Amino acid sequence: MHWIDILAIIIVAWFVVKDYFNGLILSSFRLIGLVLGIIIGSNYSVSVGNALFGRFDWNPTLTMAIGFVVLFLGVVIVAQILANLIRAAMNLVLLGWVDKLGGIVLGALKSVIILSVIFWIFDLMPNNNWVPQIKRNSKSYELLEGVVPMVHKTLIKPFFDEGKLRQQLNNRAREDILPAIQGTTEEFARQLRQLDAFDFQEQQYLLENFKKLPLPERKEIILKLKQGGQEMREAIERLNQGL
Repeated sequence: MHWIDILAIIIVAWFVVKDYFNGLILSSFRLIGLVLGIIIGSNYSVSVGNALFGRFDWNPTLTMAIGFVVLFLGVVIVAQILANLIRAAMNLVLLGWVDKLGGIVLGALKSVIILSVIFWIFDLMPNNNWVPQIKRNSKSYELLEGVVPMVHKTLIKPFFDEGKLRQQLNNRAREDILPAIQGTTEEFARQLRQLDAFDFQEQQYLLENFKKLPLPERKEIILKLKQGGQEMREAIERLNQGL
């Protein structure tokens, strides 16, 4: 079983079990309260902050932050109270099982959305040579392959600038990864020269094949060259395959 499938099972189990015990009503109202709290807090934090603390000579940013917290917590608490009242009413009319069953469905839906977002993030990552392996070997990716575009279109694209995020990831990759890649290339060329077993053309051929490898394999090749013997022969054979 692929590691991403194990992660998917853990995520699904967590949300299904948690929302089963919480029930559909409580889980839904918590989610609604969280979203509404952020929206209302973002739009009215300045007005509420000034109304509550305007008479104090405080920093405007501080009053706005306090206004946001007051509104956010207020909405979340109201949502929690409403959820408890509705749950109590449902239990009185013996519909508690409906609440539990709905919680299972909601938990499964949450886990599907979260996994879809994870797979979308994988596709954004630069130098993601391991993502094709996940797509080939992961049963969970195979099951959600048709869901990911729908989640992206409805829940991600309207709220995130994908182009900007991809550019930021690419910039970070260049800063973090490219120096390491350049370092391994120079180290490999130095190891080949020290071996004194290949002419210039052979060295260039091996070096070009080496550059096509992802960073982890480059490091493994260099380690085998340093070890010599059978390990070194395996490394050269790997590069002589022409990739």
